[in-house]
Amino acid sequence: MNQRPDDLLYLRWTQAAIFMSHLRYHGTSAREPYAYPAVAPLVRSWLKLRYALIPYLLDQSEKAVASGFPLMRALILHHADDPVCWTVDDAFYCGESLLVAPLLNAAGRRRVYLPAGQWVDFWSGEILDGGRFLPEQTWPLHQIPVYARLGAEIRVYPHPVRGTDDMDLAQTETVRFDEAYPGFAATSLQRLTRLFPNKEM
Repeated sequence: MNQRPDDLLYLRWTQAAIFMSHLRYHGTSAREPYAYPAVAPLVRSWLKLRYALIPYLLDQSEKAVASGFPLMRALILHHADDPVCWTVDDAFYCGESLLVAPLLNAAGRRRVYLPAGQWVDFWSGEILDGGRFLPEQTWPLHQIPVYARLGAEIRVYPHPVRGTDDMDLAQTETVRFDEAYPGFAATSLQRLTRLFPNKEM
């Protein structure tokens, strides 16, 4: 735990943890982004995305208190009748609406199982049919696989902040993942985070 993670592991962990209730690095060696200059710009963009998602995370946390469902959920919690979901241990729901599939190898390759229903690619806006594994693909450094349920609406905070104390939660906007969703690059989230275009390591 106290060994210094390499740059790629640090980045990929950040990307996955953005969608968890607690974004923590742990360890006793330096874990601040400035200790990883090769990936610090990308990490900074992802941390901006984390702040943008806080209204959604708060909404889902309130629902978790009321329902007993955790914020971070195994797929079987929503798809107990799908035998494939019983075997998927490397992807999770962030709340009700987002399915996240972390990248767990240096090549950035994986295939993703989408449960039954229709899904929207968080990045491209492509609508995908579920109930199947998507073809394996290699993901660039600035992305991990994230999908939203078709029709989902999430509240985001589209303004730059230095911390949560700067947030006025009356100033949120709603992102709708429907046929009109234009893809991440055309949203206010891109203007805030500047995740595209990507500068490769």
